[in-house]
Amino acid sequence: MNCCETEVFRLGRFYPTLDMDRQVLASWMNRDVLNLSPCKECALALVCGGGCSRLVLNHGMDFKKDVVCPPMLNMGDMQILMDYYIPLILKEQGNAL
Repeated sequence: MNCCETEVFRLGRFYPTLDMDRQVLASWMNRDVLNLSPCKECALALVCGGGCSRLVLNHGMDFKKDVVCPPMLNMGDMQILMDYYIPLILKEQGNAL
């Protein structure tokens, strides 16, 4: 089962005709780390993208403001990787210029 199969936020159908629920589509499109208050202070927000919307719905949480951070994301390990790789990538970009 994936995000498109959730009953609460069904986007529409594509067969036999394409019928889109524009209001539901707008809700999905507006949910990002810039609009989610828990993500605004998180250093890893752009990495995880605000977590899984489906998990928020499954936990009965508010789709427009709540997040469920990915369970596989170990913040300590991720920070170490970012502390190492971001400077390395920036260095490589500088060499490419």
